[in-house]
Amino acid sequence: MANSFNLSFDPAPLLKQVQSVREAVEASTRGAARAGAVVLRDEARRRAANTPQAAKWGVSQTGNFSRAIYHQFAHDRSIPDRKASPGYMRAIYAVSWNHAKAPHAWNVENGHWQYFRWTRDAGGNFWTMRQPHAWGKAKPRPPRKKTGDRTDQYNYWVPLDKPKWIQGYPIIRPTFAAMWNQALQAVNRRFNERLAEELAERGL
Repeated sequence: MANSFNLSFDPAPLLKQVQSVREAVEASTRGAARAGAVVLRDEARRRAANTPQAAKWGVSQTGNFSRAIYHQFAHDRSIPDRKASPGYMRAIYAVSWNHAKAPHAWNVENGHWQYFRWTRDAGGNFWTMRQPHAWGKAKPRPPRKKTGDRTDQYNYWVPLDKPKWIQGYPIIRPTFAAMWNQALQAVNRRFNERLAEELAERGL
């Protein structure tokens, strides 16, 4: 009668199943991150469409700032799966504004110094006032970043007697503070939905 026995265990099937679960998780990451980004983007657009400056000045907003706010997948900051699968170990979406579509957005968000006089036309649009000799001439280049030299601007536009600080109305920053929990809920909800779909496709 044998007084010993051998027991073997092959973990390969289990490891394969674990790998399938991992792939399903990583395949669900990007969609979950996007769901949270959409919540933040939509709230930022809502805030940008109703700034107190417009009510203060009695103007109708063009909507350029609101339309310029976007969400975009940040490839360079996200971490893809090491095996080059479609999944991501970390997926990041950026929420910001397109500076070309709304060049004034930074001033609205952060505030700015006003150096020159404005005027308002019959349509309610604001324009920087030009000096009489400046009409028909090309607009001056922006001031030099290193020196802040505004000589060309002062020779072209009508300066204020003293620079005036225009208070900003933050859009992006308070959006994150106000909607972070809702964004996380959207992330979790979408992640669970996608994970269930991915697991079902793998027969798990």
